[in-house]
Order: sequence, then structure tokens, then C-alpha cells
Amino acid sequence: MIENPTTTASRLPVLNRPPSSPVRAPAVSSSSGISSSASNHLAPKRKNTSDSAISIAGQPPSKRPAHSTRTSSAPSSRSASSITTTTTNRSAYVTRKPLSSVSTTSNKPGATTRSAAAAATSTSAVGRRAPAASSNSGTPQVGTSRSISSTGSAGSIRSSSSVSRGLTANRVPSGGRSGTVSPDFIETNGRLATVEKQMFNMNELLALEKSKIINLETAQSTLQSQLAQKSTEAATARSLSLLNEELLRDKAARERDLACLEREREENSRLHEELRKSREEVRKITGELKDIEDEKKRELNRMESRVRDLEEDLETERKGRKRENVELEQTKNSLSDITTRSLTVNSQLTFFQTESSTLKNEVTQLQSALTERIEFTTREIEAAAQRVKSAERKMREGETERRKLHNIIQELKGNIRVFCRVRPPIVADGQVASIAYPDRDGKQIVVTSSQDAAIGGTREQIIPFAFDKVFQPHSTQSDVFEEISGLTQSVLDGYNCCIFAYGQTGAGKSFTMEGGSTPESMGMIPRAILQIFEVTEYLKEQGWKYELEGQFLEIYNETLNDLLGNSNFDNNKLEIKHEKVGKTTRTTVTDATTVRLTSPNQVQGLLERARSRRAVAATLMNERSSRSHSVFSLRVTGSNAVTGESCEGVLNLVDLAGSERLASSGAGADKDRLKETININKSLSALADVIGALGSTSSGQASHVPYRNSKLTYLLQTSLSGQSKTLMVLNLSPLAVHLNESLCSLRFATKVNSTQIGSAKKQQGAR
Repeated sequence: MIENPTTTASRLPVLNRPPSSPVRAPAVSSSSGISSSASNHLAPKRKNTSDSAISIAGQPPSKRPAHSTRTSSAPSSRSASSITTTTTNRSAYVTRKPLSSVSTTSNKPGATTRSAAAAATSTSAVGRRAPAASSNSGTPQVGTSRSISSTGSAGSIRSSSSVSRGLTANRVPSGGRSGTVSPDFIETNGRLATVEKQMFNMNELLALEKSKIINLETAQSTLQSQLAQKSTEAATARSLSLLNEELLRDKAARERDLACLEREREENSRLHEELRKSREEVRKITGELKDIEDEKKRELNRMESRVRDLEEDLETERKGRKRENVELEQTKNSLSDITTRSLTVNSQLTFFQTESSTLKNEVTQLQSALTERIEFTTREIEAAAQRVKSAERKMREGETERRKLHNIIQELKGNIRVFCRVRPPIVADGQVASIAYPDRDGKQIVVTSSQDAAIGGTREQIIPFAFDKVFQPHSTQSDVFEEISGLTQSVLDGYNCCIFAYGQTGAGKSFTMEGGSTPESMGMIPRAILQIFEVTEYLKEQGWKYELEGQFLEIYNETLNDLLGNSNFDNNKLEIKHEKVGKTTRTTVTDATTVRLTSPNQVQGLLERARSRRAVAATLMNERSSRSHSVFSLRVTGSNAVTGESCEGVLNLVDLAGSERLASSGAGADKDRLKETININKSLSALADVIGALGSTSSGQASHVPYRNSKLTYLLQTSLSGQSKTLMVLNLSPLAVHLNESLCSLRFATKVNSTQIGSAKKQQGAR
């Protein structure tokens, strides 16, 4: 392998001086030979060649320049005994090693001393002293800062920070003052510079070729990704076109049904309005009659009071007359006055008697008018009562028609429907998966999955799913129940309904079905019970009477347990039986406790009791994981004494145990947990087999439906076989670590949503 020249160059010493500045070598000492130190500064990507100018002092007198010929005692002997080297190589670091072991013999006394002094002075001027080499070889040695070595089939260029310092020059004959640099030194130095330059260029070419190869691989990966994406988009466009056509046809049919429903609703509204007006008119007439009667009574009381006053006055006058008669007898003088007074009293008495007769006549007339008014009002009340009865009859007929249309709408939505609910993330959960909700109707969910690509790296896969309803993490319990409340109404109309929660451990199934302790967090089971009690109270006015009975069962390790019975499960062996009742099948569980329900509070107490006895345990995925399937069955029996109708419906609310893997849940470490996990996954697998068989049957293929492979599927046989309206609530975890499990659940729910199980049938006659 060839090292990057930039990396190699970074390990070589660089002198902080301009590339063109000369470097002075140490002076030649007569005792230690010639020592020199030089380094060349490397400038990458420069193509300059090396120019070395070597000026050597100490040549024979015949070849010495005229200006340098002086005696050994002269001051200029320092420059005569020194070596000056100028290096301008900018393409590589080259360190030339000093000449060593060169003996210099001076013919003049004191030359050695002066040479040593000159060497010391020259070394101080340069600032760096090269260590002396002690090689006595007669062959010149060249030291460089790079050495080329070969290992295997790949060559490498290695940087050396220690430079061989043993360049031995050819000795000059005795009597000469200094040695001369061999021409081989200069030639070898040039060859090394050329080789180093070629190696540097080769490294640059190799790096450039590698960069081109990487760019080509990147372009190839990009083109393959774009090709796969275009293929996926084309297939998706074709599927969407087919789905749009089918949706348009369904939409037209539903619009026609909705138009009929709207006309019936307007007729019902008109009848309700007539009934309301009739009742208001009756109340108004009754009020007027009561006001008239009260007014006449008050007037009669006033007249009677006035008559009593007149009678009292008359009695008083009579007493006065008696006293006057006595006085008349006693005093004859006042006879005339008494006579006058008597006449006055008589006239007043006549007036009072006349007025009393008039008042009595008026009272008689008022009583006669009041009697006539009462008779008229009575006839009006009877007519209003007849109108009320007619309106009530029409209202019952409208209610019957409403229920019929309601169940038609439920059947149009599908007898097996799938809702998807994503639970909100918790702070301590970790990274959230990429889940999107593209449509405004809340019926689509899109999951983005990262997978390893065939050419390396990862690629994102966008997977869309569509269901009857998709609830986002911010959806409340009330939002979910609003969508399923139509099924609870169908139970009161005499249909069997089943709602079951499916999903992995920790996805929120138990919270959806049972809920929390606050009214806002109530689950589907208590909300359904509360709605049924409210509707039965309302229907009492129309002559309906209902009886409610409940059972709460648990399927643990393929064994049925009664959560409302005694605490000893082992002594009670429960069995599932399917009995034919007319054209329908009725499912019963032998020896299971059945409780008559009279109030929502009683149901809440039963749920708490069953929850405390249900098998739960902690796993790595959930601190309180349900280790069993729970089934709450509510049987509603109704009868109408007015119309003679009767009905019976069953509501099954199922909380399935969570699907999980042994590796992620940690259940394999415990023998009991391992057995529970195996049985849970076995029953859920049996449920998937039943759904698959039902799908094959609906597509026209004869297929056996394996209900008996699990106690769960055998118990829910009537709910899955088409005799019931069935709803599956798929609960999903929003976490990225659970994405694979979530995708498996979504694919299973899609399979369930595409299954046709036939039309549900009404139980025990029409209603």
C-alpha cells in the first residue's frame, strides 16, 4: 500500500523559513572531519526540481579562487574552511547527510586551530548542530528523509525522522587541506528527488482514481433507488384508481340510502312537531279553563260576601227599628222624626233587596256559563288525547322504522369492521416511530420503515394502510365509543354484537376496553353498559321492558375460568356449547356464573372484582401484562306489552392478551411466563387461521374453518361466523422498537377488514 504523501509529509520536520533561503552547513573541523546539516522544505503539488549549489572551501591552492587565498591566521580562513549549501527543492523533503571521517591536513601551522574555530562559529550561525557520524567506509553514503520499501505486492512509502548521517567522502591525497564531495553524491541526490517526485505523482493519481470509483458507486445506488421508487408509485397509482372507482360506486349507493333515511327522518320530525303542538294546545286550554274557573269562584265569593254584609246591615236596621219603636212609645215628641227615619230605612231596604236579587241572577248566569265552558273544555281535552294517542302510535312506527334503517346502515358499513387506535407515547418510552395520518376522514395510516439496502446503507419504505376508522394518539375514550355506540344500539334491537381489542403487549388494549378510574377515562365496557341502561329507561315509555344478565370469563393457558364465581378455578370445569334456537345458534358456557344486572354501579363493581382476579404479570415490554383473554358477555332480553314484540341480543366485549415475542418480552427466562406466552400466541394464531379460512370461504373457495383449534375461537364462533356484528379494535404502540410488531398487527388487521362473514340475523322475532 502507498501512503498518502500528505500524511507522510506531516511527519517530517519543517523549518520555519522561506523555501529559497540558503542553509549554512557547519564548518569542517580538522579533528572531526566535515559535518553538515541541511533540510529541504516540502511544498506539495509543486513541480520545481532541486537546485543545489555547493561551495566547498579548502581546495588546493591551484584551484582556490583568488579572493579566498589567505594565510591561516587571517580572519577570512573561516569562510575558506566552511561549506555553504543552498537548497530550493519544493517537491519533497530531502535531508542530505554530512560528510564524515574526512581528515584535513593543513600545511601551515595553526591551521587546525583556525579550522576548529571556524567550525564552531559556523555552527552557531546556523543554529543546529548535526551529530557526527563515524563511518570509515570509502564508499559515499546518502541519507534521505524517506526510504522506499516493498512488502508483499504493495509498496509503501515510509517517513523516517532519523537521517543516516554517514556519508563518507573520497579521501584526498595527504597534504591536501580538505576533501571534495563525490560526484556520485550529487547524482544520487538527483535520482532520489526524481523518484520521490514520481511516487508523489503516483499517489495523487491513485487517490483521484479511488474518488472516481466512489462517485460511480454512489450514482449507481441513487439510480437503483429511483427506479424502485418509480415502480412502487406506478403500482400504487393503479391500485388507487381501482379503489376510487369502487368508492364512487359505494358512495352512490350510500347516498341513495341516506336520502331515503333523510325523508323518513323528516316525516318523524313532522309527526313529533304535531304531537308537541297538540300537547301545547291542551296545556293552553287547560290553563285558560282553570283561570276562568278561578276568576268565577273569586267573583262568587265577592258576591256572597256582599250579600252577608247587606244581611248584617239589614239586621242592624231591624234592631234599630225596634229601639225606635221603644223610643216612639216613650217619646211621642220624636214621632215625626222616627216616622221619617222609618221611611228612609224602608226605602234603603227595598234598594238592598233589589240589588241582592240582581247579584243572585248574575251568579246564576256565571255558573251556567262556567258549566258550558267546562263541558267544551272537556270535549277539547278528549280530542287532544285522541291526537296524542295517534301521535304515539306514529312515533312507535317511526321508531321501528328507525331501528330498521339503523341496522341497514350498520350492515352497509360491514358486519366485520376494523378500527385502528395508536396510543400516545410516554416520555420514558424512547424514540417514536414515523407514523402519519394523511386523510381528513381518519381512515388511513402510513408507516415509514427503514430497511437495509442490497447495495449497502439503508432505504426508507412507506407502507400505507386503510381501515374503517383510525384514531390518532390524541383521541379520547369518548371519541372511540362514539364510533362503536351504534353496535350497542343493535344489541337492543335484537342482534348479537362482538367487540374485541387486538394488539401487542403494551399497546393499550386493556385501557381501551376497561379504562381508568376517572369518568373521562372510562373504557368501552362501562360506557356500553351505561348507554344500554339509559336507552332501556327511555324505551319504557313505549312499553318496552328489558332484563340484563352478565358473565365474565377468562381463557388462561387454554382453560376457561369464571371471574365472577368462587376463587377456586380448578374445581369448576367450564365447557362451551353451541345450541340451535330456530334459525340461529346460541352459545352457552356450562356452570358459569350469570349475574342479573340492575344498575351501572353494580356492573362497575363486577368489573373491579373480575379485574382483581385476572392473571397478569410483569414483562420487559409492560409492567402489568395481561396473561389471558377476557370475555365479558351481556345478554339483553326485551318484550313490549303494547305491541307483543320480543327480542334477545348478546354483546361480547373481548380483551385479548398481547401478542409478543420471547426475545423482546423476556418471558423465556421464566417457565410459567414461557408457557403463558406459547398459549397466547397459539390462540392468536388460531384466530388468524379462522379469519384466513373465512376469507377463503367468502371468495368462493370451499374451506374448513378451524374454530375448535382454540378455546378463544370456539367461544367466539357465533361472532365470527356471520351471525353477529363484529368490530376489531387494533391497538398500536408508537415506539420505533416495536415497529416490526406493529407492521405484523396492521397486516393482520387488513386481512380481517377484507373478510366477508355474511349478514347478522335478528334473534327471537321482529321488534
